[in-house]
Amino acid sequence: TYSTIVRKIFQSKPELGGFTGLKHNQIIADFRRLDKEIIGLRGHEIAAHCLNIAQYPNGRKGTRVDDKTDMSLLNHLVSQPRPRMPVRKILLKAGKAIQALKPCFMMGPQAVAQFLTPGAMKFDIVIMDEASQLKPEEAIGAIARGGQLVVVGDPKQLPPTSFFLAKNQSTTTNDEFTTTDAESILDICTSHFRPTRLLKWHYRSQHHSLIAFSNHAWYGDKLIVFPSPYDQGSKLGVRAVYLADATYENQTNIREARRVVDAVVDHIIQRPDDSLGVVTLNMKQRDLIAELLEQRLTDDDCAGKYREKWRGEGQSLFVKNLENVQGDERDAIFISTTFGRPKGSKVVRQNFGPISKQGGWRRLNVLFTRAKKSITIYTSMKPEDIVMDRTTPEGTKALRNYLEYTRTGILMSADPTGRVPESDFEISVIDILCNKGYEVTPQLGVAGYRIDIAVKNPDMPGSYLAAIECDGATYHSALTVRDRDRIRQEILESLGWRGRIWRIWSTDWFRTPREEAEKLIGFLENLRKTWKPDYFKGESWTEESLFTGDSEESISELMPFEEEQTAVNSVLIDSEEYPDGECPAVQSSQVTLECGVEIESFKLRPKVLRIQCSQGKETSFEFCQIPAGTFRMGSKEVKVDQDFYLGKYPVTQHQWEAVMGNNPSYYKGETQPVENVSWNDAQTFIQKLNTLTGKQNYCLPTEAEWEYANRIIFTSESYCDYFEYAWYDFVGNFGETTYPVGQKKPNEWGLYDMNGNVCEWLDNSFDSLCHVFRGGRWGRCTGTGDCREGICFNAPPGLRVDCIGFRLVFVP
Repeated sequence: TYSTIVRKIFQSKPELGGFTGLKHNQIIADFRRLDKEIIGLRGHEIAAHCLNIAQYPNGRKGTRVDDKTDMSLLNHLVSQPRPRMPVRKILLKAGKAIQALKPCFMMGPQAVAQFLTPGAMKFDIVIMDEASQLKPEEAIGAIARGGQLVVVGDPKQLPPTSFFLAKNQSTTTNDEFTTTDAESILDICTSHFRPTRLLKWHYRSQHHSLIAFSNHAWYGDKLIVFPSPYDQGSKLGVRAVYLADATYENQTNIREARRVVDAVVDHIIQRPDDSLGVVTLNMKQRDLIAELLEQRLTDDDCAGKYREKWRGEGQSLFVKNLENVQGDERDAIFISTTFGRPKGSKVVRQNFGPISKQGGWRRLNVLFTRAKKSITIYTSMKPEDIVMDRTTPEGTKALRNYLEYTRTGILMSADPTGRVPESDFEISVIDILCNKGYEVTPQLGVAGYRIDIAVKNPDMPGSYLAAIECDGATYHSALTVRDRDRIRQEILESLGWRGRIWRIWSTDWFRTPREEAEKLIGFLENLRKTWKPDYFKGESWTEESLFTGDSEESISELMPFEEEQTAVNSVLIDSEEYPDGECPAVQSSQVTLECGVEIESFKLRPKVLRIQCSQGKETSFEFCQIPAGTFRMGSKEVKVDQDFYLGKYPVTQHQWEAVMGNNPSYYKGETQPVENVSWNDAQTFIQKLNTLTGKQNYCLPTEAEWEYANRIIFTSESYCDYFEYAWYDFVGNFGETTYPVGQKKPNEWGLYDMNGNVCEWLDNSFDSLCHVFRGGRWGRCTGTGDCREGICFNAPPGLRVDCIGFRLVFVP
């Protein structure tokens, strides 16, 4: 039998007979620790060696500064409060001393030509990075100053381009500046130097879907990509947001730009620990997004802290066009594809700027490989909008294929080949796992590297609970111990497998299979109790139908407002109540709240406040009486001790302008709710209103007041059809705009637009940085789920967006 054969092998091979997984795991742990320590020590060793062999030439002393050289010159310049000698001259006269002090120079090709006089300094080795973007004439100066040359670059990314030269000339196309690709120093070197070395291991992407398209389309699946334990979602992987009715005019896509700006604001609030970059497919779209974003984020404390944090870490928030982004990487990348249908047309023009030119696919390869965690594409095109035939440029085909990739995810399958287990050993492990109710994927991987057995997470569909590594072909195929026992595991851990990798040694499994199986199952059960996932599954392709309407819209109309610094002096004219029997809302009723507490009959007595401004503009505010009662807020029962009066409508633009003297809203209309106002702006409005009335009667509602007033439900009907009560993201029920207040049905207190038109700022703080806002809004909701009264949002008090306003509370 096989067992007898195994025992004989163990007896004949002492190294196998004495092998235990526990002991070997400790040896591996020691190796990992010592290997990293040695690498660190080598750095110190090199530095010490440089210090020992360094010779600091004293140079000439002389009486004049121009006579001094090397250390004599440097010591003199250091003693001066404001040295006046140019850098080029210093490097010419003191180059040897500077090289002895600082043997490594990091310079761009232009800096080499500007600061290093030919023949003045010589380097042992010159290393060129991003060489695909260097023209030979730009690189030759640096090459001539070195004794040895190492050229690093990707021939499948951007070549040198004359794009920026054409920017200063008058000859342009309808859609973009003229571009001409040139030969790079990398092209010359790869054709003359043999052999070239391919760096196969891909480290950057924390989700395999980020590199899968490029690896398949342009690298022949030669890159070694490590699998992620997560399905893709909002924080990992590739996703697309399709804007159905956005249009492309004058080389810009305004709707798309505004959607990207909204997404940036959301990212700053929700993902402050992830860096971000925005990339557009032309320069005019870049300029538009940059301007809109700067105005949106100005004076926003949360945005300021985000920018400062990432600027300090060398990962600043950027907005760039395609030609400028090579060499950059960020945790998240937002892409505005920019191109789309012209207004009034159903057909996308088949001109995509430089992408449609020869070599345009290289630009896309750069674009699709900038993200470490996630790519989100905001696009006005579906894949089928891009027409392909035999003459279609490769770049245009790649754009269409990538859009299709985001929609179908075909290339991002974690097991593209359907491989079977590589040994009977692995099969026996899989049988044990399946008998215990676990689902597994054998040979999980995308390209070049596979996990022997991946155990699916039964508590979180779409993700993996653990990676089981056996000492099979994958383990033994590594060229070095460092690759096999340290680097591969460190990469897996960096992708989210940390603490979830279990190693089974075949010798242990053959010797004591039951004991090893119990250890494995115990490990998995403990993981299910203790491990908390960081990411959740999300849709890779979402559609947002945006209605453009018939009105023309200019860029200037989309800009946030600048508050006018003019005082508005107003006086209170009167404050009255509706006479009994004339209330437009229900006068009395037996009502039941969701928690089942009944409120006795009462009379709704809406208050009306009228004020007149110094300019002669008069306005009024209506408030509905909300009686005292008790309701359940989350898991707690909350009691409202006394009646209060809540604004019948959100504050309108007419009301805001009467008090403040300006109108900040994106969507103009006197009876539409004011928006694009921050929590701080709402407080300023309330302070002025209280000053006008001479009392402190007005404030924002608390969370409890707002939710209590919104939870009222008559026993005779319920809110089954939200579209009758709210403007929100529902087919035919919104138009990328706010609406005049009071057009939908009121709730039983007589309150309008509580569940959808604009979200509403509340008085409560969420934490030290953010305040709470509640309610549905005109667009970008996922449906009625975002309109429910229990849904809570939060944002910095300085945030201004086009879907948040507020309503008032009147305190008698």
